[in-house]
Amino acid sequence: MKRTFLTSVNALLTIVLAAFGFGSCNMVKYGVPDTELEVWGIVDAEKEGALEAMQVTVKSHGQPIMPRTYTNEEGIYRDYSWMGAREIDIIVVDPSGEYASDSAHISNIVYQKEKGADKETAIVRQDFHLKKK
Repeated sequence: MKRTFLTSVNALLTIVLAAFGFGSCNMVKYGVPDTELEVWGIVDAEKEGALEAMQVTVKSHGQPIMPRTYTNEEGIYRDYSWMGAREIDIIVVDPSGEYASDSAHISNIVYQKEKGADKETAIVRQDFHLKKK
């Protein structure tokens, strides 16, 4: 009797889940990251202008969320993350050691929902003006 009752309950729950649970799942929302964070900016020096090959690392809670990137010949760095970080640290280091490192803490990042999509995006721009050591 008890076994028959449990079998009936399990069958009923399976039907309910199949009808309502799985049918209402949105694979984009539940299977793929739905936030994109773009971080970019310009690294320059007072007299020299744009600085090329400066190493830029973006971290959230002390862990890198993007691979290290380097500035191009115009001093621009740009990178993307699929993690919905609300606070980040951006650290700029001169691999040659000629310029002092610099960093910035960005908090309260606001994501905007894209119209007609299950995706939110945020763009953070942070410029750095490095000084010689």
